[in-house]
Amino acid sequence: MNTNKKRSISSITKTLIILLLVAIVMSLLNAAIYLIVFAAQGKLGVEELKPLLTSTLIIFPIPTIVLFAVGSIISIVSLEKKQVAINNLLTPLVMSGVDTICIDKASGLISEKLVTKKTIPLKAVGDDYIAQAISNVLCATNNNSAIALALKKEFDLELSSGVIDILSPNENGIFGASFKGGKTFIIGDLNNLPLINQQGIIKRCEEYFKNGHYVIALGESKDLISNGKFEGTLEAIVLVVIKSSVRDGANETFKWFLDNGIDVKVITNDDPISSSLLATEAGINGSDKYISLKGVNFEKIRQIADDYCVFGDLNEDQKRFLVKVLQEKGRTVAVVAAGENNAPVLKQSNCSLSFTDNEEETSKKSNVKLNNSNFSLVKEIINEGKRFNSNLQQIISLFLSNAFFVFVVSLVLLFASIGGSDSGLVFPYSINNLLLVEAVLCICAPLALLFLRNNGEKNENFNAHNILMKAIPSSLVLIASVVSIFIIYSLQKGAVVSWGVYSIDTLVTMSVICTSILSVVVSFGIYSPLTKYRNIVLISSSAVVVVLLLVCGLIAYLTNGIDPILNLPFIEMSGPAYLITAIITVVLTAIYLFVNRLISIRKGDYLENEN
Repeated sequence: MNTNKKRSISSITKTLIILLLVAIVMSLLNAAIYLIVFAAQGKLGVEELKPLLTSTLIIFPIPTIVLFAVGSIISIVSLEKKQVAINNLLTPLVMSGVDTICIDKASGLISEKLVTKKTIPLKAVGDDYIAQAISNVLCATNNNSAIALALKKEFDLELSSGVIDILSPNENGIFGASFKGGKTFIIGDLNNLPLINQQGIIKRCEEYFKNGHYVIALGESKDLISNGKFEGTLEAIVLVVIKSSVRDGANETFKWFLDNGIDVKVITNDDPISSSLLATEAGINGSDKYISLKGVNFEKIRQIADDYCVFGDLNEDQKRFLVKVLQEKGRTVAVVAAGENNAPVLKQSNCSLSFTDNEEETSKKSNVKLNNSNFSLVKEIINEGKRFNSNLQQIISLFLSNAFFVFVVSLVLLFASIGGSDSGLVFPYSINNLLLVEAVLCICAPLALLFLRNNGEKNENFNAHNILMKAIPSSLVLIASVVSIFIIYSLQKGAVVSWGVYSIDTLVTMSVICTSILSVVVSFGIYSPLTKYRNIVLISSSAVVVVLLLVCGLIAYLTNGIDPILNLPFIEMSGPAYLITAIITVVLTAIYLFVNRLISIRKGDYLENEN
């Protein structure tokens, strides 16, 4: 089997990639159209390329990519403080969208603290013989699985015989060794050992299975292990009853999963009855729905994937296929497991998690390493992911709002200038003109909001629809403001009206003032529902925008020139121009707030307010 298969990409990751590609394509398309138009007009000088550079840089998603990386690092550092190690920047975001968790019983659900409850001799060989045989197997195989560690607490004698060959722990959990003297001893689950009278022994242990206990056997044979394989039969000489317990924090976490709509499935190569009892002890919803998949084909698994909670007697291919079927049904699946036998299912999952008590090589390659056996850490990871999810959606909405606005205005003004005498209309804004909105509202405020904790607010699914539902109305308001001022400027040039828009300098100043104020308004809409911390950040950012506009205007009037920060010619503004700017701003603000309220009511968010 090829265990190097690439990990399945979650819908969240796909959405993020698509939205960033949209922004990149808009940026490149904007540049291409400019170059084609300028080349056709024979205008490819430095002055002509300035608007191209300005608009392309604003549309290109560099700030969003940086903010995404910073947000991921904040989440990863926060989780590291809780003893969680993350190896991928996308992991917190992917975990926020997990709706199904598949847990391997042995390496995920059960605590590493197993206890030997009882030994049942089946052959009159003596306690010392049994203790030495089990100790020899443990020493020869150097096995550190949970079962082996439990046995070592009871059987910890030194190796008493030379080793010929060993059977390393395999996907069925059996392990053993052949020793000088011609005897082989193998330890493992009753269902997986080639025992003489296997069914009779299993029947004898039914009561233990019903109580959720493990029963393993020590088998003896004169057949030897050869090249790491055993093909003989075994005589059971002793049964060992092992009591297992779920990890700390499991009950509370599984209740939280149920309350938050996360489905849980137990996948194990152990028998389904004892696994179901353990799942019930852990508080897993639907744990009474169990099935054995021994000998079941893939088509049958596809049909029953949604019908059961506990799947027992699975091999590694069946585990992988079960997760694949769930993904095909549109689910984002996290797998909690470890070990070489779980390598295929870990690769198939959208996100893999393992605990530090699992020291196998595959567990070290998991997306998430839980350095504490407490299961509640899984809930912490999902919560941290949801916090990052919420903030990132709003950051992308804000960026796309600005990108759509610049893209549309840039092309509208470009085409409007073709054949006209006013070539200055080709995106007349400089980087400085747009610095206020870009620096304060699109970078500084989102950066501060990345530290926002999840205060129990509703988290929307990370998808293009939710993001665009906030980005498009916001961008349309900004576009409408510039287009309105442009139309007034055109009417002024044609002597149809006389409203104070006498030059391109006036047009630029009016539109920068208008879009700056409107950007403040739309930032509140995009970041709704508003929490206390969001209000503090957004009100502070808004105050910075307003104060800087006033300071820049004051500097321009005092120096009778252009201010050095925004490079705006405020002195070109007349009383009517300020009045028109105010009217456009107020009208579009009212329209935006009305539309945003309708959208919020439709989504049921309007009444969800601050903590």
